[in-house]
Amino acid sequence: MDREDALMETFLAATAASLVAALLALYLRHRRLKQRLLQSQALIRQQTILSDVGSLLASSLDINSVVETLLDGAKYLSRAQLSAVLLTEGARVKTFHTSMGPAEGCKPRATGILERVLKERLPVRAKRLSSHEAFQGLPDRHPAIESILAVPIILRDRTIGELIVANKTGSGEGFSSEDEDALLALGFQAALALEKAHLHEEVEALAITDGLTGLYNHRAFQERLEAELGRSGRFGHPLSLLMLDVDDFKRFNDTYGHQAGDRALRAVAEAVRSSIRSVDFAARYGGEEFAVLLLESPPEKSLDVAERIRQCIEGLSIKVDGSEARITVSIGVAHYPGHARDRQGLLRRADEALYIAKQRGKNQVAVPQEGA
Repeated sequence: MDREDALMETFLAATAASLVAALLALYLRHRRLKQRLLQSQALIRQQTILSDVGSLLASSLDINSVVETLLDGAKYLSRAQLSAVLLTEGARVKTFHTSMGPAEGCKPRATGILERVLKERLPVRAKRLSSHEAFQGLPDRHPAIESILAVPIILRDRTIGELIVANKTGSGEGFSSEDEDALLALGFQAALALEKAHLHEEVEALAITDGLTGLYNHRAFQERLEAELGRSGRFGHPLSLLMLDVDDFKRFNDTYGHQAGDRALRAVAEAVRSSIRSVDFAARYGGEEFAVLLLESPPEKSLDVAERIRQCIEGLSIKVDGSEARITVSIGVAHYPGHARDRQGLLRRADEALYIAKQRGKNQVAVPQEGA
């Protein structure tokens, strides 16, 4: 090989090396640009989801709607198979909701990862948690937990729950720090939305609650009576109305004072509340008068309930300046459809029965006269 050929070979080798280096640099630059593009797209996606979820949360006043929005938002934001919202009351798990529907009464114990999040108020990421103690007892339909990210929901320096996502999709690496930042941002929105929904519930409750006794008020009673009569009419279920009146309440107030009278009304309300089922409906109708709706209750059973209430109140002892005062009630009972078929008719017949109980000597249960 002459000198000219050697130079050409050296030149070609150098050129090839330069081309390879240039192609490699171009490839690396392309990969970096692609990574940046993917990161930018992921950031835009997260910001869009956070904005959309924030708008939904801002318009939600119902706790269940807020929770459903958080479940969907957390899952899509983190590309997770599962999501959950755990709400606490102090150190106790209050409610637990999952993206797979009702948790069937399951409340995971606040141990391990969940306990760390609540106590340290910091996010936790982990993998390979199929048998982690914090998730034992989940219904069989829930997939095994393979990777998890949990962040605290903090409201004014108080931890009120956690947002949880599990099983990162499309990646064997689990959840990333970017997922953590995004879920933390959603947790901030969650705290404000949950507070607003709780405040709305409290305002709604005040609007339908009697301030003295804690029972429902007259307006709530009238609305519920109308609704239950409609339901009973559609499905053919019996409905009973009890009207209670404290006997000689004016004399009680004149003798013991209005504060003692208020204590007596609260005691009557508690006696009524403790004597009926959770599905029944008790209200302060006005003054010293109370109303009770017994749902799907036949006449004989309703009379038994009324007599139980009467006896319970007869046995009450009201403390007044070191002494004990007694009260009794008269109760009128009317039934749908036997005594009336509409709201006004049922109220009128229950009032008639109450008047009969008063006329017969008070402290007793009565029903309307037949054919009246």
